[in-house]
Amino acid sequence: MTKPLPGMLFLFLLACNSAKRSDRGLDSGIGDQAISGSMPDSEAAIFEPAWWRLSAALRVVAGQLAAGGSELEVAVLDRDGIGICTEFFLVESTNTEPTSPDPAILVWWSIERGEGSGECAAYVDLSVLPRRFFLGVGELHPELVAVAGRLEEIPASGTTTLNGAYARLDSGVDDVWVYGFAGDEAAWDGRSGPAMVAPLADGTWTLAGYYGFPLP
Repeated sequence: MTKPLPGMLFLFLLACNSAKRSDRGLDSGIGDQAISGSMPDSEAAIFEPAWWRLSAALRVVAGQLAAGGSELEVAVLDRDGIGICTEFFLVESTNTEPTSPDPAILVWWSIERGEGSGECAAYVDLSVLPRRFFLGVGELHPELVAVAGRLEEIPASGTTTLNGAYARLDSGVDDVWVYGFAGDEAAWDGRSGPAMVAPLADGTWTLAGYYGFPLP
């Protein structure tokens, strides 16, 4: 069953104000207090980590997801959606699954994350995050269509060129979350898209997290 994340409306209201796009997609922070990397210790000590948001730059080769050249980005936020730190992870291994859990999802990948870059080590233990999980690209969910026009860095054609990003964080649970936007370079630039059939075109696919997950 595909459904929005618990607490999604909470993060949706915060994120409406600002979302910046880098080479990896939407920036990991929210509003004017968005940051990349780590804030000074004196400031970070004030904030208690409560949420994490996942984005990814995933390399597709011959229609299959490749671990080499793919990267994950985890932004850690406090309970008010203020960014505390951002950490990057290598992709250890991947597999393109033969079927997806929902007809709206075109491709479904199992992913094992590798070692992190360590930027968040002083603020939160990210080893509690799932080591193995699933990500997918599919239809742009109505929840995302509703907010796309409020995000400055989503192209004006975003609701017609971008796909939705989907996730399952626990292989033992059937829930699938729609959590962000997805597209290759041409889709993010508003030149073509969205993907309608599998396999996806070769190249780098940016999955830009918009909704966050509660920290374990």
